[in-house]
Amino acid sequence: MTITQLRYFIVAAQTENLLKAAAALYISQSSLSKNIASLEKELGVDLFDRNGKSLRLNEAGGQFLASCQKMLGEFDNVLEGLKRSEQKNSARVRIGVEGEIGPLLSWMADFQALHPETAYEIDSSLSRQTHPDINEYDVMVYPEGRRYSKFRGYPYFVEQFLLAVPAEDMLARQKTVSIRELGERDYVFIRRGEEEIEHPHKICRALMVELRSEHFVDRESLKRSMIAEGIALGFVSGENAPLYLADGRIRLLPLISSSFSRQMMICFKRKKHLTPLAEAFCAYVSGRAAIRPADA
Repeated sequence: MTITQLRYFIVAAQTENLLKAAAALYISQSSLSKNIASLEKELGVDLFDRNGKSLRLNEAGGQFLASCQKMLGEFDNVLEGLKRSEQKNSARVRIGVEGEIGPLLSWMADFQALHPETAYEIDSSLSRQTHPDINEYDVMVYPEGRRYSKFRGYPYFVEQFLLAVPAEDMLARQKTVSIRELGERDYVFIRRGEEEIEHPHKICRALMVELRSEHFVDRESLKRSMIAEGIALGFVSGENAPLYLADGRIRLLPLISSSFSRQMMICFKRKKHLTPLAEAFCAYVSGRAAIRPADA
């Protein structure tokens, strides 16, 4: 038996007339009769007492009607739930990020003001993924480099790093800090997992800056507190600078080296794989970033 046959049966039972039921279902009377006859054959029992085109539910038909109405009611609820879930997913924009997200946050707010139904999902685990895949996201933000060279990315913004020092530290009296002044000091870095350490740690290694000791924390707030208490120095992205400037016990100093910065890229999923809302979002972001991604 099929869902269609059950629906046909319910209408026939409610109207108790083949012609009226067929008209209500927008099918021929013969088609309706064949479907009901097939249903009865499969069940092995008559559901109606017949008198010409008139029908009357018998006892078995009454029992089956109650079961059908309950079963189809539950089925329709499931379908409605799936439909609502699909509508929510079609309004969801997925964003994958490694590093700072940059001005995209502001553009997200502006886009949501135009499209209140928008729901964002931001995944900052790109650096922990063995093979990041743009097909998992609508938009990706990541640092320029060989790891992401297979993606068609576009220059997005330059992530700059500042040195955060305790206000009582001698360096706090300076306007800038050079590379050679970074050596033989205590530093605190954010580390999530064994391998994922914030980018300035890699820069220090590449520049062979001798760090006296390395402290690791898993939260920005802990890092900020350790710097404020004079335990260590730290490197701060320009995006997080306001959080540190709000603490009077911390000073932020520019670094005299272009090495303490990195080009961030942005990449979009192919248009044909985007939902209509995600496509509108990507077009909006492209306009704000003054880039024209080609569909590939």
